[in-house]
Amino acid sequence: MFIGNGSWATDEKVSQLINENDNVGVALQNLKKGDIENDITILEDIACGHKFALADICKGEDIIKYGYPIGHALKDIKSN
Repeated sequence: MFIGNGSWATDEKVSQLINENDNVGVALQNLKKGDIENDITILEDIACGHKFALADICKGEDIIKYGYPIGHALKDIKSN
């Protein structure tokens, strides 16, 4: 659950949502394939500081971070 200050409401903060309109979260520590983060099963290892999809993102769709598009998906990206 997003709690408005850029953090997920978890016991141990392992990811961050920068803007409530983002479609990607940011790993604050290394995430391993199979980890569950904010009801999303991580599909591959994610290094600290890197992004992961919060919902499926279709090829050509904007990647939203900071509330703004930072690029386009070059292929379909699955979130779960």
